[in-house]
Order: sequence, then C-alpha cells, then structure tokens
Amino acid sequence: DLLLKRIEQGKSLAYGPAYEIAQYLQTAGPGRSSLYMMSDHLVYWLVGAYPPTRVSTHPSVLTKPDIITVIEGPNATPATELRKILEARPHFVVKPQSVDYLSGWPEIAGMLEEALARDYVLETVIEGRQVYRHKPHPR
Repeated sequence: DLLLKRIEQGKSLAYGPAYEIAQYLQTAGPGRSSLYMMSDHLVYWLVGAYPPTRVSTHPSVLTKPDIITVIEGPNATPATELRKILEARPHFVVKPQSVDYLSGWPEIAGMLEEALARDYVLETVIEGRQVYRHKPHPR
C-alpha cells in the first residue's frame, strides 16, 4: 500500500502533483513568488499565494465567457482575461502538457504559447505539469 510505504519512509501523507509543485516552488521561487496555475489550483493555498486575477482562481473559468462577464463586466472575454493574467507577469506559470479546457479555444491557446515562448523558460516538469519561470528583465 502506498500510504504504508510513505509512512515507513518518513514521508508526508500529503502527496500528489499539487504537493510536489508546491514544494518545488517554495524552494525555487524568490520569496512569495507570483504564479499562474493552469491546473492543480490547490497549489495557491499550499504556498500562500493568490491567483493573478479573480477569473484565474479556478483554471477552467478562463474559457467560460458567461462567467467572465459576470465577474469582470460585459466587455471581458477569455482573450482580455488571459492578457490581464499575462500582464501581471507571474514568476511561474504551471500548466499540464495538454490543457483540455483550451482545446476549443485556439486563439487563447496560441496567445498562451506565444507568451510562454517569448517570456518564459521551461524550468522543470513535475508529474506531467510544465513549470515555466519568467525570464529576467534585461537592464
């Protein structure tokens, strides 16, 4: 049994991708790093961080225009919300290899991939979740 093995090894009973990501971010991040979680949003709570926007509190809301307009107003769209998230320049963006809720949203997926390629470096992969770190600003 996995739990018995963890006890025998002196490991925490709290385990899984969110816990592994949180542990990584706590050691890799500068202080209270800002982050954008595209899955495993429990990580925000585990590391004492807040999502970059109200809409990003739950990852899939990004592709729910009706909810976005209720939260942010009639002119808010998935594109404006992703832009707002990216303009917050989170230190870390964590996303699964394939983001299921973006499958019907090629414009949003393209914006995200473009921003990740331009502004971020893939630092590590933890249980299938890609952890990107924001590139330092040139001075």
